[in-house]
Amino acid sequence: MVRDETKLLKMSAKDSIVPTLRVCNCAGGTISETRLDKAVQAPGTASERGRLLTMGWTDGEMLVMVRERGGVEVRDIMGELSKTLELVDDSSRRSSEPDRVAACEVWGDGVVALMGSGKVKAVSGIHSSEPRHFSMAAGLGANAAPLTAMAVLEPQFTASGALEVVLATEDGNVLAVDEHGVEDNLLEEPLLEPIVKIAVAPNGRFLACFSRDGTLAVMSSNFATKVLNFDTSSSQPPEQMVWCGEDSVLLHFRGLGVLMVGPYGDWTRFSYPPEATVLLAPDSDCCKIFTDVECELLQRVPVALEAISRIGSTDPAAMLFDAAAAFEEGDPRADENIRAMERDGDADGEGHPLLEAVQSCIAAAAGEFDIPSQKALMRAAGYGKSFLSDYDSDEFVECCRKLRVLNNCRHKSCGMPLTSQQYDRLTPEVLVDRLAMRHLHLLAVRVCDHLRLRRDRVAVHWACKKITKACNEASAGEPGAPTDEDLTREVVEKLRPCGQISYADVARAAERSGRRRLATMLLDLEPLASDQVPLLLSMGENELGLKKAILSGEDDLVYLSVMHIEQEAGSSEKGREAFCELMHAHPEALRLLKVYYREKGGYMERKKLHNLCVFSKQYLEAGTLAVRKAYTQERLDGRLEGLKEAEGMFAHRKELAFQQACTKDQAELLEYQRDLERKTGLDVFVDMSVSETLYHLIVVGATGGVEGRDGQQLLAEASALQKKLKVPDKRFWHIKIKALASVGEWEALRKFGAERKSPIGYKPFALACMRKKQTGLLGDDTERYITGYIERIPQAEDRYDLYLENKSWEKAAEVAARLKDPRRIAEVRRLATPAGTASASQTTSGGSGGGGGGDGFSRPK
Repeated sequence: MVRDETKLLKMSAKDSIVPTLRVCNCAGGTISETRLDKAVQAPGTASERGRLLTMGWTDGEMLVMVRERGGVEVRDIMGELSKTLELVDDSSRRSSEPDRVAACEVWGDGVVALMGSGKVKAVSGIHSSEPRHFSMAAGLGANAAPLTAMAVLEPQFTASGALEVVLATEDGNVLAVDEHGVEDNLLEEPLLEPIVKIAVAPNGRFLACFSRDGTLAVMSSNFATKVLNFDTSSSQPPEQMVWCGEDSVLLHFRGLGVLMVGPYGDWTRFSYPPEATVLLAPDSDCCKIFTDVECELLQRVPVALEAISRIGSTDPAAMLFDAAAAFEEGDPRADENIRAMERDGDADGEGHPLLEAVQSCIAAAAGEFDIPSQKALMRAAGYGKSFLSDYDSDEFVECCRKLRVLNNCRHKSCGMPLTSQQYDRLTPEVLVDRLAMRHLHLLAVRVCDHLRLRRDRVAVHWACKKITKACNEASAGEPGAPTDEDLTREVVEKLRPCGQISYADVARAAERSGRRRLATMLLDLEPLASDQVPLLLSMGENELGLKKAILSGEDDLVYLSVMHIEQEAGSSEKGREAFCELMHAHPEALRLLKVYYREKGGYMERKKLHNLCVFSKQYLEAGTLAVRKAYTQERLDGRLEGLKEAEGMFAHRKELAFQQACTKDQAELLEYQRDLERKTGLDVFVDMSVSETLYHLIVVGATGGVEGRDGQQLLAEASALQKKLKVPDKRFWHIKIKALASVGEWEALRKFGAERKSPIGYKPFALACMRKKQTGLLGDDTERYITGYIERIPQAEDRYDLYLENKSWEKAAEVAARLKDPRRIAEVRRLATPAGTASASQTTSGGSGGGGGGDGFSRPK
């Protein structure tokens, strides 16, 4: 309840002009009182948000309050603000003529509002963390007929499965609006007067429409079928029109009472004093009628109860009820009634009248509100089931438990007059939650024990409210406020009997109340790390949260902690240093963080990993990362800087001298290659290996050089580079042989071999020439080069193999004869015969070949 700000109210000096929201139960007891000038997070003051236009309850017992300028406040049953929403966007709110709410309806999971601009704004999923906002074009522009009535068809009741809004206009038209558009002219028979009230049945199948001429029409929700047309003979529209269950419609006329219209046009009137305030609150199977002094519940009499209570009823349930009453009075007719029912049916069969009578008595007791009547009906059911040998008593026991719970809820101390059908639809678990939300924790615990439900949710809710209240008292400076230790001890004593229970929600309540130390103490009791760690991180206890995550052994929690701490550290030098310090103190977290950085592999991840390694003095990994980072640079200068940085990393450890030297050599090589490219004008040297660089230098030098540099200079550069980078002689000779042979510089190759004794022998010379010969690029007159190189090889076995490979059969035969090796002689004969070299067999007797002294080659002695 909230005071109507549009009406004058006589107030005393003690009364406050600030609006107060009062939530009461059905017995008139106050559940909560909240000043509406506090804890409102919507933009602007109360006057700026506009007057309160309407309010209503959702299916989850959340109070939705809609203000004229589009502000929506969602509160729980204790009046605490849960969230705020806006139906008007920022641009419209800042304009000179902001849009306003013209009419609105609160439904089970949201709110629908018709704006002054003619648009329909809707919110669904209001219980979720992110409610869905959407607009629907109603086609009610400035020139359209004014709105006279509005109703909401919830998604579960529409054919499309989407929220639908029914709008009635002054011109007698009815529109159905949803996200897909507007459907006009729904009425098959036009009404004489426009509709001024619309009410949707609880099952969504029917609509009750009250016209300005006093006619009540009940029709299907798609307006295709008219079920009822009832003339109320009233010139004034009702104050309220609601459904009573799914059977009848209630209309409240001020000063005339409440009119009930049944499905066939039957009606009855309930009179109330003319000055009495009457409020109708519809429910799924009944309607509550609130007045100044009481709350009445209007409901169709349950079928089973009607069959028993009807005068002169011969229903088996009525006979059983009479028999039970007679039995209690000691009347012998009790036995006659039971025997009559036994004779009428098959013993213990499904169609047995006595079994049906027992079930009907149980159903009638569940639908009865009067406790003595409940007891009488249950005694009758108990009397009847004693005559059924195989009767399963579970239904009987469940009904006894349900009635005990319902009677306690219906008591004025609780004020929840639930029907049996509402209890079944609500489920016991939700009922327990609602009792806890009303702070009826003792009753909720007793219900849990009675129905054998877990009481941990009730205990946790009690603990949260206990801590919140204690913290508020301490903040207000009230004496005797409990300490953190006292609160922890009290909470643990109450929660320990519930078995394994989560303390995370309790700790969260303490943290919201500003008692971080208390929250940390409670979190130490939390058994699940998955609940413990996120809350510790949100509280700022980063190191403790990281320790708990590591102890849990769950990598996901460790990653969550590390990423959260890194995000909080930011990019400042001080923050990064503190982060690296923390990671260094926890090797397991450091290992996982490195794995994450490596797998991501981006520029920033590589940089962070490098900084982490430097801080941890892991210079090998830091240097390696610096080298990798250097080779991601497009410009050579950046690469050289990276290599110098890596060299500096390796220099921190003596055992990394090899890595340092290699990195230094690579940097020098890159600088040398850059200089080579500048000198030669050839963009080919950078990123080549040492061997490739030498090879290309020799190739270019042997073929005459380039513009501005002759060949000899480049060959000298190659020799200088060999000495500078300490390339071994053997490797250098192999490279030069390969380079000279590749360009066919045989004379240069001969001179190179004659400079001094070859450190690698002359077999590579011969092989280089032979490979060139196989490609057909070696002239026939250069066969002497091959022979000359082979003759200079001291090992006879090598000479034989090379002659054989070169198909010099005579030379091969001579060497084989000198070795006196029959196998080699036979091999030469076999290979030479197909080629027609008959003379090979003649030389096996011991001829000697000179070796070509005139070609500049001489065989070593």
